[in-house]
Amino acid sequence: AAKACARAILQRRPASEDGTPASAEPVTTLLVHNVPHRLGLDELRVILDEAGFAYDFVHLPIAAGRKVNTGFAFVNFLTPEIAAQASGFLGRYRFPGCKRRSRATVAKVQGRAANEEHLTATAERQDR
Repeated sequence: AAKACARAILQRRPASEDGTPASAEPVTTLLVHNVPHRLGLDELRVILDEAGFAYDFVHLPIAAGRKVNTGFAFVNFLTPEIAAQASGFLGRYRFPGCKRRSRATVAKVQGRAANEEHLTATAERQDR
């Protein structure tokens, strides 16, 4: 599955709901699944840094009303090639103290600016 994700990152762009290309942006943002609920943002960054991945955006959503994350994270890497390498690593990574391996898929929102905009819009909707 990790190899298939890496191939998809290098061969295609994210698609809109009707299957047409959503943008000309290359795939650089991954959705990381099976993140331990007690893992913090700084700890996730350390793992990515120690693995040697260059990234410019990490979002680890926190569950509403709780002090733990939701079990997934969004990471934008600097290039599609780095994202492909990261998908292989994250597709088999076992977080410390975890039995389940993480996995990575192509995120719906791509690129740092688009992710920051989406995060801001989501926060504004929740504040209403």
